[in-house]
Amino acid sequence: NGNKYYEDHTEVPGRHRWVDFAQHDVHVSQIEPVWHAWLHHTKTAPPTNDEVVLNARQTWEAPPSESTTGTRAAFRTYNTTRPKIVSVHFLAF
Repeated sequence: NGNKYYEDHTEVPGRHRWVDFAQHDVHVSQIEPVWHAWLHHTKTAPPTNDEVVLNARQTWEAPPSESTTGTRAAFRTYNTTRPKIVSVHFLAF
């Protein structure tokens, strides 16, 4: 996705890993899950060096995608059931 990830051990612990986003409108879902784990110190090795992560990707897995919540592309349910309340119109003579 074009993001760049950095680590600097001379910085304050807990603030020595960061990401530069490729896009200007930043959203947390633009970080891939394996990089999120590395950024939050769940994994010690970056995903590019972690053999478990490199071999764990299954063929049936969809690639990570950015959240579309709050956009026009957001998922909306399609309702095929009849409404429970039916409006009745009376004609006045």
